[in-house]
Amino acid sequence: MKLKLRHIVAVFFTALLSIGSVGTAYAEDIKFSLEWLIGGRHVGFFVALEKGYYRDEGLNVAISRGYGSGDTVKRVATGSADFGIADTTTVLSARANNATPVVMVATFFNGGPEAILALKSSGIKDPKDLSGKKVGGGSTSASLKLLQALASKTGLKDYKTVPMASDQIYPALLTKQVDAITGFTDNAAVIASRAQQNGDDVVVLPYSDYGIQNYGSAIIVKSDRVAKKDPAIARFLNASMKGIAWALANPKEAVAIMKKHAPITDEAVALRTWEIDRDLIVTPETKKHGLGSVQQDRMESTYQMAKTYLGLEKEIDLKAAYTADFLPNPPILP
Repeated sequence: MKLKLRHIVAVFFTALLSIGSVGTAYAEDIKFSLEWLIGGRHVGFFVALEKGYYRDEGLNVAISRGYGSGDTVKRVATGSADFGIADTTTVLSARANNATPVVMVATFFNGGPEAILALKSSGIKDPKDLSGKKVGGGSTSASLKLLQALASKTGLKDYKTVPMASDQIYPALLTKQVDAITGFTDNAAVIASRAQQNGDDVVVLPYSDYGIQNYGSAIIVKSDRVAKKDPAIARFLNASMKGIAWALANPKEAVAIMKKHAPITDEAVALRTWEIDRDLIVTPETKKHGLGSVQQDRMESTYQMAKTYLGLEKEIDLKAAYTADFLPNPPILP
């Protein structure tokens, strides 16, 4: 009888070990594409990776840099990435102009990040100061195109836009080939560190300060995942929002975690970037509805702005372009 009992116990523990190894072996591989180079804005995702939040959800997540929102949208649509980060207006444009099958499942930047950035030495303190000036920006970037919306709100006239490749934007501003650039508010962290070496500084004029209240960056997936109610979506969002919440509460530690995965990270710049991004992530909406919140009224206003200023070729079914069905319940608050 003793031998039989030992045998039963041994088989039981062997089975437990086997289940554990199978759970690890069969974790779902997920490819997650960022919208641009790995930087301070992404610390929350690396926290989720390092602390095992993704693993706890049965996901084996690989994070890769992006090459612009438009490219990330294409990668998700073609299946070369499972999840991605892309500007909300870029997602709406892709659906309207090319019927691209991607869906927004959460906000990342709940607030609009678009801004004018200028050197302090330029004397630019208000959008109207750009009258008669050259404003550079990414040739395909929403921030440059949405400058028209800012001009309409503020009465700015007679400015000249200078579209350029993304790697030319910062040098053009720092060498004063242009008077200002369009970009995101958190770009100021990088520009300021370089400008200060020349005894200058950076001025930031957020579009949101002038009544423009669009959604910023979003987490996106391919439409067929949403249609089949893929459970990996909710698991990915739950882990990601937990990582972002932890990073908001522990910014220095979060930056140090990201540096382990991206060794060339400048920790001071990354920390300042994350501090700026806090205002884009922690908004009255996310305080009320939780991180990742997507609300119909703001989606409607973002869509109307995109139609007005981004030249959408066709009307779209807006309700098919986004969903809040996979967000954590109860919500994860910042």
